[in-house]
Amino acid sequence: AAFGPHATDTVSPELWKRIAEAAEREGLPIHAHVGQSLEELERCQERHGCTPVGLLKRSGVLGADASMLLVHAMYVTGEDLSELSPDRHFLGLCPSSAIQFGFPCDYPSWHAAGLRVCLGSDAACSNDSMNVQQEMRSLAGGAVFGVHSSPEARRFVETGSVEDARSVQATRNEILKRSSPLNDPAVLLDT
Repeated sequence: AAFGPHATDTVSPELWKRIAEAAEREGLPIHAHVGQSLEELERCQERHGCTPVGLLKRSGVLGADASMLLVHAMYVTGEDLSELSPDRHFLGLCPSSAIQFGFPCDYPSWHAAGLRVCLGSDAACSNDSMNVQQEMRSLAGGAVFGVHSSPEARRFVETGSVEDARSVQATRNEILKRSSPLNDPAVLLDT
């Protein structure tokens, strides 16, 4: 069992606080998608003046005596990573989903921060095989697919600014635009 609130832009700070208290009281972990989109980052900045990880800190989630799996974490800064405890906080990496959306996390910064990583398959809408072995192959061969951290992504990790996040999104959109003909089922099936 685990608590599974969706994300920081769909759960109120008050509910995050209650979830943290209940997780601590019941000895259960928390699983949430965190920093998974530019829109989530923008909403957190607009509503709360902080990043998604910053909201979890303010709401008492990061300080709770409960483990937490933060899935995707594509829009997290170096400062955000420094707020996470290697003992309680785990980052969830879903390579096939990242490949499909053309936007990987900055896995090297996770590793450099000493954080532990869990490999996942995300959801059926972005991964039709749900195969963990395929996820391992995708992670190992990610560079072959051109999945890497862009200079824009590195700049965002350093600054945490919404403007730099928008630059990352523009880079992602350009990559998707260039690759979109390859995503056509007729092309993929060679029909």
